[in-house]
Amino acid sequence: FYLIFILLALVFMIYCGIESTAGQWSASFLVHAKNVAPSLAAEMVGLFFIGLSIGRLLSGLVSNFLSKWKIIFISEIIISISVILMIIPFDNLIFIGISLFLIGLGCGPIFPNFSAMTPEHYGSKYSQSIMGMQLTFSYVGFFTISPLLGLLGDFIGFNIFPYYLAIVTLLTVLLTILMYIKRNSKKPINI
Repeated sequence: FYLIFILLALVFMIYCGIESTAGQWSASFLVHAKNVAPSLAAEMVGLFFIGLSIGRLLSGLVSNFLSKWKIIFISEIIISISVILMIIPFDNLIFIGISLFLIGLGCGPIFPNFSAMTPEHYGSKYSQSIMGMQLTFSYVGFFTISPLLGLLGDFIGFNIFPYYLAIVTLLTVLLTILMYIKRNSKKPINI
């Protein structure tokens, strides 16, 4: 019970860091690292948010056919591939725009599906309280992981944006896998 809560809280925190970092710092990456005009960078960030919206919509549409876990894992694979593609040193703005869209598309289903699993993990008696704590950890992720990139970007440069996203995505994937294994196994996992 407690390990699942800790894992889920960390997933919420770190995943929200991906979402907020991509949404808040993509334009800075485009302007400072890729020399894109600020107005065009702002439009390209819109692709991330369009992807996020479509991802949430598609998640609801496929929820009758795929389990929450499958949706989450597919989403994390989409994010991972997109971030890796962004690391490849292409200066093609169309390619970068597609990567931003796909990151948003992958991000869209994760939060709602993890939230929907809360009653399955803790039962209806504790779900409301646990969801409040999950939201708290989400906000911690929003207000720590994203600003950390801003600080690093000021000191190192915004070329680190895709690498930072890769690290945060990797942490999210690893925690999700650990949580899945723990949730679906009879044996306790020692951390």
